[in-house]
Amino acid sequence: MRLPFSRLFVLALCSAAAHAEIFDYDVGTTEGKCTKAQLMKIDELIDDCNALVEAAMWAIEQHSQGQASAGVLTLFTSYFGIEWDWNIEGGFADAVSADAWSNIIYTFQEIQVFLQGADLSPYASSDPSQKPYIFCGEGNYERWDWYDEALDQDMEPIPKARLYGGGYYTVKEMYGAEFTEQNVFYSLKDKGYLFSNGDGCQPYVNSEGVTSVSVAFTSRPVKARTNPSEPQTVLPPSLTLCPATLDAPSNNEPALLSDITYPTPEAPVALDSMVTQSASMFHELAHLTTDYVVDYWYPLNVVIANAVYSSDQGGTLASRNAESYMYFALAVWFYKNAPSGTTPATFYRGMSNDPIRIPDN
Repeated sequence: MRLPFSRLFVLALCSAAAHAEIFDYDVGTTEGKCTKAQLMKIDELIDDCNALVEAAMWAIEQHSQGQASAGVLTLFTSYFGIEWDWNIEGGFADAVSADAWSNIIYTFQEIQVFLQGADLSPYASSDPSQKPYIFCGEGNYERWDWYDEALDQDMEPIPKARLYGGGYYTVKEMYGAEFTEQNVFYSLKDKGYLFSNGDGCQPYVNSEGVTSVSVAFTSRPVKARTNPSEPQTVLPPSLTLCPATLDAPSNNEPALLSDITYPTPEAPVALDSMVTQSASMFHELAHLTTDYVVDYWYPLNVVIANAVYSSDQGGTLASRNAESYMYFALAVWFYKNAPSGTTPATFYRGMSNDPIRIPDN
């Protein structure tokens, strides 16, 4: 995938934008509307996201200029499964790695240009001219049941013709043919329905069976229909930040990159203990700015294991996994920003003092 010239031009000339330039925070309702204090926090999160994507783009540029160290190349392998031909500078060992590389470049570029004020691409939004809404908390989304009466764009129930028994259509009758066994939410702002495997800002059980705290989520609701045969219309995306991202973190966890104490070889740390609230927002930006980045894996050890050892499609899936982008950007940020006189943290296998191992071939 390649960015059109106009988007590359924005990438080259624009500097970091604030929330008012990239999000629509004036959502016209008290449900989910961010406070001034929360918007100030969001600006800090955005600054960090810029630092993370700049680190990731630095690593990509090192490769494109033929200057990537073995350490940088190894980080691409660890988090995206990129296999290198070590006999050819910067060469890929297989077609899977080359395809994954295209996804990686495109995703980080899309995150960067969005953070610099560009519209979302037509692939990411049904209306790129509309800034994505940003909500604080899940108040914009009402949890519904499949057998509740469906509403139209005017928030009125939709009557059935007598031929179909009269009464009103339920959500299941209106949308059940396309969305099955998912949670149903009604978006007050969009006046449309969100069908999700998640549960808003509530704790969830991930694919590994681990209960986790929801930190944020990206939504692409569908427009409310007037009858079941009406074509589906996907509305532009929005970003919801949960209390776990907006409130002061617990257990002395870092909120921002500036809160991090840089690790030393004598006191190594795991990368997943260094995930800031801003890094969690970065994860969501990978969803928001593309149409193909999803959630395959969450735990750090699973992200690395599946990227490295699933040789048949590890790179392909890793380059479509949001957590892989977050961990990679964070690992490169550490690698690139070691204080003077400090050994760079490596995180090749998830720990800050991991040694590098290069294949003999």
